[in-house]
Amino acid sequence: MNILYLRNRYLGNRFEILFIPGEFEFENIECWLPGSVWSTGEVNIIEEYESRKGRRGYAVRQGGGYYAARLPILEKMFGARRKGKVVCMREIGEEYYLPVGVWEVRENVKRALSKEPERFSSLEESLSYIKGKLRVDIGRYTKVSRIIEREKTQRTLLRWLEG
Repeated sequence: MNILYLRNRYLGNRFEILFIPGEFEFENIECWLPGSVWSTGEVNIIEEYESRKGRRGYAVRQGGGYYAARLPILEKMFGARRKGKVVCMREIGEEYYLPVGVWEVRENVKRALSKEPERFSSLEESLSYIKGKLRVDIGRYTKVSRIIEREKTQRTLLRWLEG
């Protein structure tokens, strides 16, 4: 398995993006840390998901931020003529005290996508690496991630044949 990992940090936001081989799925996970503008005083994690069949409704929990992250990712995949599963993790710290709009999300993701990706041979290897980059325990992210949970528990025919 060839998992690609890209990241960017700007204006108190950390973006960690995983590209996993397979059919299209997209997941955006926002983690608001205590002290950040919309924080309730504790870590608040919000997840939005889209299967290969698309969404049935608007991403109410994240609103425009979901679509601002999704657009440059889809443009990059279309330009590269690739498909896959994408997990986009956004960690918002106390430095982000004044919301500047969804352009910040879009530009952060674009900047991450313009970099050379790091490559990992397994999901476990990539998550182990990412855990050192985040302020919140990676387990909090994987607990809410539909894509990561499915990747960890569901064996594909190809993985079964590989042993």
